[in-house]
Amino acid sequence: MPYGTPRQVEAEVIRLIELLGAEGGYVVAASNAVQPDVPIENILALYCTARDYRYSREPVRSCRRASLNRSE
Repeated sequence: MPYGTPRQVEAEVIRLIELLGAEGGYVVAASNAVQPDVPIENILALYCTARDYRYSREPVRSCRRASLNRSE
């Protein structure tokens, strides 16, 4: 997650859900912790994609690629 783009993270999350979660029971999560060098946009891509996929069975554009206002 630290080196990919949010779109790459999104694509990998969907790939893993479809591969490993075909029969249910797959829990999407970063291994055991999110390392400090992972961009917040990639963390949001991971969890938002998983959430959106869970409730719609296909990704939707709710919070994925959410941009943060870094000036605040």
